[in-house]
This record gives sequence, C-alpha cells and structure tokens, in this order.
Amino acid sequence: MTTKDFELKLQKEIDEKLNIRVNPNHDDIAGVYWGDEYVGVAVPPKEIHEDVSYGYTDALGVPYKTIDTAFAMVKGKLVSLKAFLAEEQNV
Repeated sequence: MTTKDFELKLQKEIDEKLNIRVNPNHDDIAGVYWGDEYVGVAVPPKEIHEDVSYGYTDALGVPYKTIDTAFAMVKGKLVSLKAFLAEEQNV
C-alpha cells in the first residue's frame, strides 16, 4: 500500500486530521501528524507493507513498521496526544 493510501485509511478510520509528512531532513522516513502535532509514529515515506521485511529499512537499517503495527500505534498514541493537549489547555 502506498503511504498516501495509508494516510487516507488513517483519516477514514481514526481521524480526518491525521496526515503523513516526509521528514525534510531525512527523506527515508515520514511522520504521522494530527494537524500540526507530531503523533510520535514514524512510517516509510513511499510504501508501507503488510509484513515485516528485514530488507526494507530506513537509512539506519531499522525495518519499517507494518500497516497493522503503525495503525495500532497511531490509534493509541493519538488518544494520549489528545488527552495531553486537552490537559495543557486547562492549565
């Protein structure tokens, strides 16, 4: 699946404000954002696969996350991010 298609899946199934941006300093990795807030999940910049491929890595040799892993991480971390931002606004 392309990373763009994964972004659309995140928007449809989790939150429409989610977006994926390629790191401007390292184009071998992209980050998932909620609006302009980094969610804390890195994904491959072009394609994301269903299965782990140890030959499909970032520049440091770290295998990219799979679709299911990245989806679950985004879903979980977004809850924490929203709670943190809400708490920050109430302080």
